[in-house]
Amino acid sequence: MLKRIFIFFIIFIYFHDLFAKTKYNLQTPFPVVDLELIDNNISACDDFYKFSCGKWINKTKIPDDETSWYRFSEIDLKTEKLLTQILTNYKNGNYTPKIKYAKKLGDLYNSCMDTDQIYKDGFKNLNFLISKIESINSSKDFANATAELQRLGVDVLFAFFTEQDNTDATKIQPYLTASGIGMPEKKYYEDTTPSGVELIQKYKLHMLNSLKLSKLFTDNEAEKAADFIFEFETKLASYSLSLEDQIDPNALNNQRTFSELVNLSPTFQWDAFFNKLGLNSFTKSKTKKLNIMDLHFFEGLNIILKNTSLNDLKYYLVWKVISTNATFISKELYNEHFNFFNKILYGQKSEPERSKKCLMNVNLLLGDALGEAFIKVAFGEEQKKYVSDLSQQIIKEMREVVANSDWIDSETQLGAEKKLITLSKKIGYPNKFTNYDNLQIKSTSFFENYINGHAFSYDQMVQRIARPVDRSRWDMNPHENNAYYNPSLNEIVFPAGTLQSPLFNLLSSDAANIGATGSVIGHELTHGFDNQGREYDENGNLQNWWSPTVEFEFKKKSQCLIDQYNKYTIVDNQDPNVPKQEDNPKFHINGEVTLGENIADLGGLKLALNTYLKSNPNAFDDISEINHGYSNAQILFISYAQSWCSKSTFESLLNQVIIDEHSPSEFRVNGVVSNMPEFAKAFNCKSGQKMNPENKCSVW
Repeated sequence: MLKRIFIFFIIFIYFHDLFAKTKYNLQTPFPVVDLELIDNNISACDDFYKFSCGKWINKTKIPDDETSWYRFSEIDLKTEKLLTQILTNYKNGNYTPKIKYAKKLGDLYNSCMDTDQIYKDGFKNLNFLISKIESINSSKDFANATAELQRLGVDVLFAFFTEQDNTDATKIQPYLTASGIGMPEKKYYEDTTPSGVELIQKYKLHMLNSLKLSKLFTDNEAEKAADFIFEFETKLASYSLSLEDQIDPNALNNQRTFSELVNLSPTFQWDAFFNKLGLNSFTKSKTKKLNIMDLHFFEGLNIILKNTSLNDLKYYLVWKVISTNATFISKELYNEHFNFFNKILYGQKSEPERSKKCLMNVNLLLGDALGEAFIKVAFGEEQKKYVSDLSQQIIKEMREVVANSDWIDSETQLGAEKKLITLSKKIGYPNKFTNYDNLQIKSTSFFENYINGHAFSYDQMVQRIARPVDRSRWDMNPHENNAYYNPSLNEIVFPAGTLQSPLFNLLSSDAANIGATGSVIGHELTHGFDNQGREYDENGNLQNWWSPTVEFEFKKKSQCLIDQYNKYTIVDNQDPNVPKQEDNPKFHINGEVTLGENIADLGGLKLALNTYLKSNPNAFDDISEINHGYSNAQILFISYAQSWCSKSTFESLLNQVIIDEHSPSEFRVNGVVSNMPEFAKAFNCKSGQKMNPENKCSVW
């Protein structure tokens, strides 16, 4: 789905009055459906997205400190205001609302807001990390430094994390995967188009400028180091998996013992790395396994390391430290970092206010504690009950869809039924919040807090290996504007932060709420049966429970969506002088990469509509004054479309097409409704119109 953020007052009586009347009063200015946003100059049957969002698009300006803006970004603004006020209270010693870690939250926020102190200590902070590199005199030292830097939040060489075992979801195991490059994805290093080559040159210049600003190199040394580092990153990227290669979870499930890892990539001292993390038992065991997600990368890593001197490897580590920690070193380094990664890469015009950046950092380091404060003032049980009941109805609808699908045999239907019966749903917030007792936070040193926070999270992650799977754990903060499906736990999760207007409002109609929030519930549920989620059984194990004939039919249905979305092309609507790029593959949606999300979008809206029709069978004909001449079926579709109203910089849109598995908003609307006969019925679209093509795709 997506991401984001509400308002708070200090004096208790006013605070109590504001939220005791109803926590939903804050939502009333933002109805789920706003008919004033509709552009009646555009036919719903020709372009439903622009019909539903046209006036919003015309009047909305992307904030200078953002690269994209959605109608649901109103949620982010509300939550941001609320959380900033709470953190300001905590910073000033006013611990309202009362939670266990209020002081830690206040101290962390205070340290982040003190930029004078941050930059005063900047080069001392840099030298603290560089000292861990300077002491490297052997390949064992290099492996130790890699482990230590990763623990402190520096993305070096590869990624190490722990997650449920794909073959036994009752256990946690280590994972290794490709990482360590500076640009977002390997395609950036391989792009030979004029714009791609230009971007590479700008990245190399950014790298050179950053090395000079670090004061660790002479100009000549910086030039030599920059040339080597870019070449080194390019080699790492060349061995990395493409997004297309990462679609099949079976291809990423490579169970290996520690000795097999060593044989795969013997140049790196894996025993030193694992021992540094306290995982000595793995280095000694002949049976314990880890998941090496991309074997080719670690074969390539061995070749790269074997042909790179220790001194050059130090250059790479120094660069990763500088790039990761630019914000803590100097304003000049931060500006250089922002200029490339925000302005050039994503088209962001200006940096956000310090309070916004500090809120992001608090979310990163103490997010669950901040979420607890949010829940106390901004989320009610009535919201939770509505969404919980709606979720149950949509799950029931999915069971009927499976049972009535004539292309699914009884054996596969039984597997789907098991998965739906055991599906867990989490709504609002976790039953228990994270224990931060062992996280040391100071009010005076944000850098120390930052690395302590990363080390705390990293240690917690590593320690999960020795513990039973915690099925109550959440992968998002309670105040996030997002949702997800976790195949290993077979669960759908909806944080409280996303259950706000204009996506959800108890004062809006069921048609509106189900069109926006119901479609999200259906979306996450459908992920359990998309091209990736379907590979997992009811227990969260990677296991094929589909018969060959049903699997063949599923892939045939999916190919229809792949072909459909492959035809969609982005254009720079903000610059009319930029020609359309239909013939440039870089500007095309990748139907294969976005398949899972496109299946979920289509399935989600279908489930939402069918759920609504169960109790409102006359929804296509019940035109009323309350709906200003629209039927409830039309309102449901408009609600869905308006939940995706958005604007993006072209740079951001282009990056989304290159690295994101989600299609741009326009196609998440038009691509879905054009496959639904119910939409054509609701808006009386003639056969052959753009939103009612003769050939339609259907998976669920």
